[in-house]
Amino acid sequence: FIKDNYPMVIVHTAHNEFRTKEFINFLKECSNLKVLFDCRNVYKYEELPKGIYYLGVGRPLKKLK
Repeated sequence: FIKDNYPMVIVHTAHNEFRTKEFINFLKECSNLKVLFDCRNVYKYEELPKGIYYLGVGRPLKKLK
C-alpha cells in the first residue's frame, strides 16, 4: 500500500532503521515517490532513488538525476 500511494516521505528522526540499506531499497521501490524531506540529514544524494526531489534541512532542494 505505502509503496504505491504516497508521493512524499518525511524522515523526522535519525533512528537506525531509516539508515539501513533495506530502507533505501524500500524508497527505490516506491513507485509514486516524488519528494523526500529529510529533517535529520541522514542520506547522501548518491544513495537515493533517481528522479525524486530531495530536501535535507540546511541543504538546497535538489532533483536527483
